[in-house]
Amino acid sequence: MRSTCACFLILFFNVFISFSQDKHLDSLVSMYTTAESDTDRINKYADIAIYIANKGNPAEAISYNQKIVQTFFKSYPQKCIDAKNRIAFCYISLEEYEKADSVANEMANESEKIKYLKGVGLANRNLGLINSIQGNYKNAVAFHLKALKIWEQVKNKKLIAVSNSDLGITFYYQENYEKAVYYWENALRTNPNKGSSDYMSDCSNLGQAFIALSKYDEAITCLKKTLNYYGTNKNSTNYTNALSGIANIEFKKKNYTQALVYYTEIIKLREGANTRNNDLAITYLNVSLIYGEFGKPIEALEYGLKGYQKALESDDKSELLHAYNNLNAAYAKTGKYEKAYEFSQLYTNLKDSLSNIESQKQINELDKQYQTEKKEKENQLLNKQLEIQQIQGKQQQFFLIISAVILVLVAFLSFILYRQNKQKQRVNLKLEIKNKIIEEQHKDIIDSINYAKRIQQAILKEEEHVSAHLPPHFILFKPKDIVSGDFYWALEKAEYLYVTAADCTGHGVPGAFLTMLGISYLNEINAREEILTPAEILYQLRDKIVKELSRHGTTKDGMDISLIRLNLKTNELIWAGAFNPLWYIEKGILKEIKADKQPIGYAEDLKPFTNHTLHLNTNDTVYLFTDGFADQFGGEKGKKYKYKQLEEKLLANSHKPLEEQKQLLHTSFNNWKGNLEQVDDVTIIGIKFA
Repeated sequence: MRSTCACFLILFFNVFISFSQDKHLDSLVSMYTTAESDTDRINKYADIAIYIANKGNPAEAISYNQKIVQTFFKSYPQKCIDAKNRIAFCYISLEEYEKADSVANEMANESEKIKYLKGVGLANRNLGLINSIQGNYKNAVAFHLKALKIWEQVKNKKLIAVSNSDLGITFYYQENYEKAVYYWENALRTNPNKGSSDYMSDCSNLGQAFIALSKYDEAITCLKKTLNYYGTNKNSTNYTNALSGIANIEFKKKNYTQALVYYTEIIKLREGANTRNNDLAITYLNVSLIYGEFGKPIEALEYGLKGYQKALESDDKSELLHAYNNLNAAYAKTGKYEKAYEFSQLYTNLKDSLSNIESQKQINELDKQYQTEKKEKENQLLNKQLEIQQIQGKQQQFFLIISAVILVLVAFLSFILYRQNKQKQRVNLKLEIKNKIIEEQHKDIIDSINYAKRIQQAILKEEEHVSAHLPPHFILFKPKDIVSGDFYWALEKAEYLYVTAADCTGHGVPGAFLTMLGISYLNEINAREEILTPAEILYQLRDKIVKELSRHGTTKDGMDISLIRLNLKTNELIWAGAFNPLWYIEKGILKEIKADKQPIGYAEDLKPFTNHTLHLNTNDTVYLFTDGFADQFGGEKGKKYKYKQLEEKLLANSHKPLEEQKQLLHTSFNNWKGNLEQVDDVTIIGIKFA
């Protein structure tokens, strides 16, 4: 071990020359050189790296941590994973996110191999920070929650507070300020050291969230705590962040002059220190807003461009979005409308990339394609009929002339026959050309319908995505045509999981349009915080469908549906259905709950839907389905499959794994159908409670 240590000492002193004038650093070096064990040496060297990073030199700190990894990885893997954690964090500070991501993934893999739980948690925390900064908020929340679960498992209060703080930041970036407040208050409550810089940082962040919620008194209380704590160190990021919060309050209250005074001080402090690009971007963009309110577009544009440049350098998508919006307004006020339009487009594109495409846009696109295809098909059929009529008319006229000529003058028979042959050749050539055009147009129609299928699939959740929310299950989904009139839908909300299978009027493109409408309305109905029962959801869905279809002059269309709400904690299941029943197998017996005999659509006597409650046990299985499977013609006599045979098939195979049940149903359906045409869309969902 001495040779290893000697080599490490040489590497250490070669890297360390540039900091030899720092007395505290000299003290740390002295402690390192007198360390008696490898463990003590690693710890002292880590202290030096941390000190260098805190002094604002993360690039140098990386080199020290890398020496730990290079020298001691085989003998002290956990210590080296800790060093990689510091490397990843330094790369994040330097805004080198690809390098940080690579190191964090290395940490995760190495920690998993040696079952180092702390390393796994730290890797997830770093990945969460990277994804949050880059605007991948869904991934960021997932990583932070994984880290939080690990800290709760090992009961590390300090890191529990850190992960709560990270989640607060991520939700703040998403403008979900209520959630941000929730997690930052958790961070303050769980932090064991109420006088630490971490505690004050969370206090400052909480103040910013209160500002966004217009709770200015609460915000000022939090921010003043931070300002008092860092009053002797005004160059610190936490001090300038808190001062920025006070400035924002003045801005919100329209005290623009006082807000500018605060931001002028912040700019001096941040430009004179080793400040991160995204912090400078925030400052410049806020000053740009103030000048905009003052009616000074030139100054607003100047600071907007500064903020834009810093946002680009930091790769912070949230601040880049704000920069695009600021510059759009600033250029418009200076009369440079072309530049304003350019940044308006950049803003729209980036905002779309940070959020999901709205369902209504996809519905409009599908409807537009359907109407276009329908019109083109009608025009093609009309043109073909006119062409045939013209050809037939010419032929009739031609034969009449021939008959007359034959009666009058037989001598001209050969000449007339020659003309007839030439005329037929021309007609056949025209028909051949027209047939090729029709074939190409038919291909275009099929291609358009296939494109509509891809749009529908983009809205229907993929089975793999749905599986993340469900207990063990299968989904058998067989459209009759390229696009389907059946759909399935799932939503996880609080501790509840909603799942539905629905059958819309018709199939193909018309049915698919109704599926898009149904999915859009289900999402809209459940977008509020209120937890609805299945019966309440069906009632609201019916109301929206009836109003929408009546507005377009349609009253007979609608859907049959089966909808469950499952409590993921208690396995309590509440179900309601419109025409489609619910089947469940309990202790080897298949039972049925009948649906309300009314559709999701217009009816003479509209009544509320009925909720039915089940308390399910382990290995109980629930089935939601449409009528397509049971209505399929086939078998030796070409008859319907019927529900009785489907019940027997499900009951006989209920003890088998769900994937095998799905395959057996698929095989049974195809064998029964044989060479006959599929008559309807098919959907069956099976869920087993473990």
